[in-house]
Amino acid sequence: MKITPQRAELIMEAAQLREFGWTQQQIADALKVRQYTISRWFKKWHNGTSDDEHKTGRNMQNDRYDTMHTEPPPIRLFPCLYEDVADRIPSGSIDLILTDPPSSMRLAGRTK
Repeated sequence: MKITPQRAELIMEAAQLREFGWTQQQIADALKVRQYTISRWFKKWHNGTSDDEHKTGRNMQNDRYDTMHTEPPPIRLFPCLYEDVADRIPSGSIDLILTDPPSSMRLAGRTK
């Protein structure tokens, strides 16, 4: 089975979520796929094989490269606490970080 650009994007997103410490089940729930599918993707990713590698001689990293260079990168949102992941974010890899201010930063005396 050839990896479609949509599937390659899901695999990349799964890998990024895994780097943020998400479990395979959390990733499966977020991407709306079975946990078995996530497990299979990671196994193939780490082994450097894909279903059609023997037919085409291409691996998943090449499919990922092709996808990254033919489509603009999507905006990805990762719900997490910045303090929990700051040490795992490569320098220069993020253009913008949006955060909610801590409750101590709320204006005193203001209520909804």
